[in-house]
Amino acid sequence: MVTSNWKSNENCKTIRMSFKRKVANIVGGTYIPELINIFFKGAKIVFYHGVVDQPLVNPIIQANQMPFEDFKKQIEYLEEKFEIISIDEFERRFHTKKLKGKEVIITFDDGYRNNYTIVAPYLKSRKIPFTVFVCPELSEKQLRVPTFYIRAAIYSGLLSDLNIPCLNRNYRLITEKEKKNANKELIEKIKISAKDVVDEILNDVKSNFNNDQFEILNTQYSSESLMNWDEIVDLSMNYNCTIGSHCLDHSILHQYQTEDVVISQLIESKIMIEKYLDKCDYFAFPNGISNSVSNFSIKKAAEIYKFGFSVNGSKVDYSDCRGYISRFSLAPQFNSFKVQFLVLSNL
Repeated sequence: MVTSNWKSNENCKTIRMSFKRKVANIVGGTYIPELINIFFKGAKIVFYHGVVDQPLVNPIIQANQMPFEDFKKQIEYLEEKFEIISIDEFERRFHTKKLKGKEVIITFDDGYRNNYTIVAPYLKSRKIPFTVFVCPELSEKQLRVPTFYIRAAIYSGLLSDLNIPCLNRNYRLITEKEKKNANKELIEKIKISAKDVVDEILNDVKSNFNNDQFEILNTQYSSESLMNWDEIVDLSMNYNCTIGSHCLDHSILHQYQTEDVVISQLIESKIMIEKYLDKCDYFAFPNGISNSVSNFSIKKAAEIYKFGFSVNGSKVDYSDCRGYISRFSLAPQFNSFKVQFLVLSNL
């Protein structure tokens, strides 16, 4: 009976999400979002991840990538109707309470190489400032974000089963249902576990691949590569780009992390970035929704950085805590983007 209820709840969630997407697509194709937005003011900080100019090989594995044409359409819309400012200018206006209410700040999480090769030249051509939050340890070691390894193990087709000794689990990966359940369980596990457990899980996941299979993954999914230090420095020096921290290794600073881990992730990532650049004033929480960020980490972010940034889906408010400033992501589909940006972020 419990299993039946769980399946029923999952089906209901899927139906609700599908319905919401359809409604957003319909509403976004009208002038309703623009009309609603007339009644609201507020600076808005948006974030993207990667941007690709080639068709996706696998949309699940490349879940963090947006097609360039969709990105370009959104940027041109924001540029026409709002004021795009730098994160430093936002910081100045926020502290002096001089926000005009039509500002947009564009940010990127993780530090994908395509931020350098695709995004930066385009934004430079339009004289648009932006910020990239990087994971310096991942960049230094040329690793990828944790969720990539899990999704690649499950959906690349290279493995028929996935053995995770630290969890005493062996996932069969034949049917779509088996893959979906494995992905859901492992992604949730690394998002709520302490760093030492996450490291164990990732080591187990990687141990399922041989060197040839890693080479295939690196070639097929080059979109998931992160920038190296030469690219990060060039981005900072020669483009209107500010570099911030996204933790050392994309650790999620929730209540299950020890205080030592939180402090290390916040301070050591800043130190590492400032070895190559003059300063690192800003921090963005990985998976920064409210139940993935502890009060302790917010307090420490406010002490160590000028601002820490959330993922809470809202426009900025002067009452925002300095360690947890409002920020939200954007859907690739243009009509859904309009509903998110013009309607939902104001509510």
